[in-house]
Amino acid sequence: MTGVTSNHGSQQPTVVAWISDLYFMSMVATAARRLSVSVVFINPGDPVPDGARLGLLDLQIEGPWENDVRSVRERGGVVIAFGPHVDLDSRARARHAGCSRVLAKSRFRTELPDLLASCLCEPSPSTPATASPPA
Repeated sequence: MTGVTSNHGSQQPTVVAWISDLYFMSMVATAARRLSVSVVFINPGDPVPDGARLGLLDLQIEGPWENDVRSVRERGGVVIAFGPHVDLDSRARARHAGCSRVLAKSRFRTELPDLLASCLCEPSPSTPATASPPA
């Protein structure tokens, strides 16, 4: 299932996604492209790319993903999981593994653009904030 969508020509992906559902893969790829960030789709257990700042986890994907979540978190990244709202066991596993947020699929679908923007488009700490001119 490994496929790469690259938008900056960068070799390091910004988003790593464990998603096998084509609908959600397309949605993530489109949202990432609109923000000019790259995304790579991998299987659980595949090596997590070094440049991953955000992980997106479909709780219905097959395979053990807990170590993948920990790998992104250890690198300072954030992982957002999504799945059926009735699958309480998988949601609890995701929280225990270190996912920052665990959402129902419907909420993930509606909040995806904002989630990506808030996780990836924050100003760099080295970028000075601009002050508003006095009124």
